[in-house]
Amino acid sequence: MPVQAADLPAACTADRMFADFPEEARFTNAHLHRIQRETTPHGAPWIPAPVRGRRNTCATLGGLLRRYEHQLTAARSESTFDRITFDSMEACEARTGIPRHLLSTAKEHGCPAFEGSGRIRLAVLVRWLFTAGATGEVTDWAAHSDKFKALNEEVKYRESIDELVPKAEITALVQEFSAICFGGIKRLRLEGPREFEMRDKAWLKTALETKCADILKQAEAIMEQLKQKQAAPADR
Repeated sequence: MPVQAADLPAACTADRMFADFPEEARFTNAHLHRIQRETTPHGAPWIPAPVRGRRNTCATLGGLLRRYEHQLTAARSESTFDRITFDSMEACEARTGIPRHLLSTAKEHGCPAFEGSGRIRLAVLVRWLFTAGATGEVTDWAAHSDKFKALNEEVKYRESIDELVPKAEITALVQEFSAICFGGIKRLRLEGPREFEMRDKAWLKTALETKCADILKQAEAIMEQLKQKQAAPADR
């Protein structure tokens, strides 16, 4: 005899709710708990959570019916590729070869391919990887860390064979260069007025040229050191 909604209480357990259903159409508490974590396209759960071990009969049966109708509609409209799903990241990695860390990164960044039950929709995942993932909005920190370490090792190696000059050495040379130039100008401002008093033009011209030449000589020495550090090993 077909089950009648009027024969069921307003709220009951899964065993009572589906007792009169054919065996292939019955849902256990475990089934309902898994479905409860799934959401509709609008983000709401298909069925409500139980209260004190009992579920609202009308809301639960209605939600299951809507879920079934949604699955039928989706099956008719989706391609075979769109219907491919995996129960876990491990299964997805094993079947597709997509690295686990990339799957974790996608999930952490809100990829809609990951459903509340843990199921992964392959088509949604692939589309997301080639949109949000490809635009640079997502950082794969595991791959980023590996790249960072590799670049650091490359820099150290190139420094060891004199292809690169350490930042500290360049900084020291620039500071020394600045000290010579600005220090020389400052000395001229402080010493000039006293030294240049009561001097004729010829003496002043010679004195200024001598002081400027001294500053330039020191600056050129620093620049020569910088050029030597930047020169390729083959040029040395």
